[in-house]
Amino acid sequence: MPGSTVTPTAARPGIYVELPILDIPFVAANGGSFPSMEQSLWITAGLYQGLHVGIAKLADPYSQDWKRRLLGKLLVSAADVLTVEPTPLPGFLGWHHEEWHRAVMSSRGIDSFDDVYRLQLNAEVTNVSHVSDDDLVRLKAEHPADQVRLSMAGIEANYVGAHVLEKAAFFHDARSWNTFLYWFLYIGNYAYMSGCSTKESDDVTAQENVKEGADVSRRDFTGLDCDGWVYDLFRPDEPYAARGVHPSGVGIDRYRAYSQLAPKEQAYARRQTNLSLLNFLDPNLLGIQRIRWPWTWAGEPVDFNVAVRHLPAAFGYDVRTDVFVRRGESLRTLLSLHAGFNGVGLFPGVELEVLRIPVAAIAGAPLVIDARASVWLQPEHLRYDSDRRIPGGLASVRASWGGARTIEPYLEIEAKTGGWVAGDVYLDRNLSVRTGLIVRLLNSEHPVER
Repeated sequence: MPGSTVTPTAARPGIYVELPILDIPFVAANGGSFPSMEQSLWITAGLYQGLHVGIAKLADPYSQDWKRRLLGKLLVSAADVLTVEPTPLPGFLGWHHEEWHRAVMSSRGIDSFDDVYRLQLNAEVTNVSHVSDDDLVRLKAEHPADQVRLSMAGIEANYVGAHVLEKAAFFHDARSWNTFLYWFLYIGNYAYMSGCSTKESDDVTAQENVKEGADVSRRDFTGLDCDGWVYDLFRPDEPYAARGVHPSGVGIDRYRAYSQLAPKEQAYARRQTNLSLLNFLDPNLLGIQRIRWPWTWAGEPVDFNVAVRHLPAAFGYDVRTDVFVRRGESLRTLLSLHAGFNGVGLFPGVELEVLRIPVAAIAGAPLVIDARASVWLQPEHLRYDSDRRIPGGLASVRASWGGARTIEPYLEIEAKTGGWVAGDVYLDRNLSVRTGLIVRLLNSEHPVER
């Protein structure tokens, strides 16, 4: 039956990774920046796939023997926890979260440091440190939408990371048991947002202020992400320095606790926590990577899947429904329907992505194209309080050559108008060029859950 049986499959790659070696114009930002959002996204996706497939060599989570299957899943789950607790490890989930905060700041010329590299044992929070008050004052004054997006870029990173792993499994046959990682990620984000909406936020904020004292360089750029996000979302015109003086008497009081939010802001924080439960509407949480349609299309089987995403945005939030469709090797399509919301109303959008379209043969290997197009309405200046709907769009095309060989070079061009797009660091109009390698590793014949 669809979603429940284990069936044999042809040779399948264990790992699918896209490695953007060059990401322009981001690499030129701030005197030379690394990693970009796209780079950290695929570093983390690749490391988790490698970890999971490596463990599967010892005990396969997809094994037909239930004892070996259970052992494999337990080992993968334990390994996933150890990448975050008791110490977040560079390259993994916590690092990816912090690097997306840093990417937003880097795109606006702001220096920072990811404290994940300090390998702190049992740290309650991990800071993005060495950010000056002057830079945050400038960011809020000149780019208030970036200030809002900055605080929740880490949670955005987590959900986009889950999305690319699901795409790798569905469209590119990556064989990596990620089910526990999805649960770990979704529950972790919900717990974080829930903690921001209680007295726990006040306690953690007070403790961090005391611990960091008068040393501005040790401070995080925002404190608890969700409270900083809601505060700036509702107050785009408030000068950053209006936060007041830090309790130590040195610098600006950056961190916003739950008690410092107005009642309507507190209600919004609680509502976003509840809406984050929409992310659990994802069959991948049940190990269902694809569902086989009972009928064929032009003689080929058709697979599909559907997932819902709730994502914080620069103007409020976006609820997205992803529809994955695949017909053998001849058609791979992803349709995403967006419902963005600010404090005024609905801002719809739609996105279509078509993957692996063969267009030519060069030196005996096929040249294939991935194409993506998106159109939307979003609030003017990405403000929470704007009722003016501004149209926008994004288009990208990527050419890769090699025909599913182990290493396949690619070149991608992406153009967008002003607007927020999950996973794109730029809120202004932008033209990006990326070049890198698609890597497929560990080809082997195994069963796969359907």
